[in-house]
Amino acid sequence: MKRLAVIGVETEVGAALLVHFDGAASVTGFRLDEVSAFADVCDELDDVIVCGDASFSTWECSERDGIRDRRFLSHYCRLTSQAGARLVYLSGDTVFDGPWMFHDDDAKPIATGRRSSEIQSCEQLVLKQKSAIVVRTHVITEGLRSVPVLLHDAVKSRRELRLSANNFATPLTSERLSILLGHVLQSDTSGVIHLAGAERVSPWKLAMHLARQHNQTDASLIPVLSSRTIERSLRCTRARHEFGLCMPSLSETLESLQQTTTHHARRAA
Repeated sequence: MKRLAVIGVETEVGAALLVHFDGAASVTGFRLDEVSAFADVCDELDDVIVCGDASFSTWECSERDGIRDRRFLSHYCRLTSQAGARLVYLSGDTVFDGPWMFHDDDAKPIATGRRSSEIQSCEQLVLKQKSAIVVRTHVITEGLRSVPVLLHDAVKSRRELRLSANNFATPLTSERLSILLGHVLQSDTSGVIHLAGAERVSPWKLAMHLARQHNQTDASLIPVLSSRTIERSLRCTRARHEFGLCMPSLSETLESLQQTTTHHARRAA
């Protein structure tokens, strides 16, 4: 049985990964700042998944938001290298903002801004390690600023919800990411790999689909257009060609998000 550690279990994505791999592997979870506790067990591990702030959806973060990852990542790089374990870093699509509609695994990150620059720096640090993997993705969770939760709250309070109509990405759920990542970890691959949804969509368009799905005809969704279109969609060529993986369609993601929204509604009741 593969021996895994998930670093960053306090994040939505990290918690989902821990739940997914529990039972399928010998897995231990740590908070991002629990470097000392991790050091005590790192010699026993095969793969170490670091899931910090870079894994947060770009739809829920500002370009001005910094990330904690770099503060701790150098320690995890050193410890995994010494232990002979493989480091897997969950990154995001923030490293892109165009000019292409879709970005392949080997596309050069060119986005500027504090958050993008810090994530690019973290990716470069990880890729210096032998056999390391950088996984770029865009995960929609049930966090307070996620589209499903914002929509639910807006419908409940009968207020307008303004969402970007020209900030495009290829989102998927944390459950589907966990499944795809599990397939990748079964190989000895390394480098950058994209794991994302199969279809390009904006937050406003996603909310429109979810509203129709829930028959929320009274939802007042207002499209907001920024001064320029943001293109962060990921093309998952390596995942398809090397591993034979199928990225989830938008309808599959919507079906999964319907369950997430229902769960949130029950928690709020």
